[in-house]
Amino acid sequence: MPNVLPEALRAELNEIVSPETFRRIEAAFEKKNLENFRYRDLKSRGIVDSRATLARWIQAGDFPPGILIGPNIRVWPAAQIDAFLRTRPTAAKAAPRRKAARVASQALAP
Repeated sequence: MPNVLPEALRAELNEIVSPETFRRIEAAFEKKNLENFRYRDLKSRGIVDSRATLARWIQAGDFPPGILIGPNIRVWPAAQIDAFLRTRPTAAKAAPRRKAARVASQALAP
């Protein structure tokens, strides 16, 4: 099984739980980790371009804040990302018509 737990948490758990309990915790964490997105996942899927944009969206309340699972590890459950994507527009807005073009077309009309 790959090393899915943060190193500090791994060391602390090794000291306080039995090996069997540790394996169960690690398996549960891995399963939960598969259902979550980290920043690199959001970026690779084109959901966000930069950490600054992500922070701005979170601060504005446009993006879910996610869950801190370690001192520097934030994840977003797949359900939250799906909900966010459903609220986003699916197509670009049409460019506004220029006033001059309307006036010119009205002048040419019979």
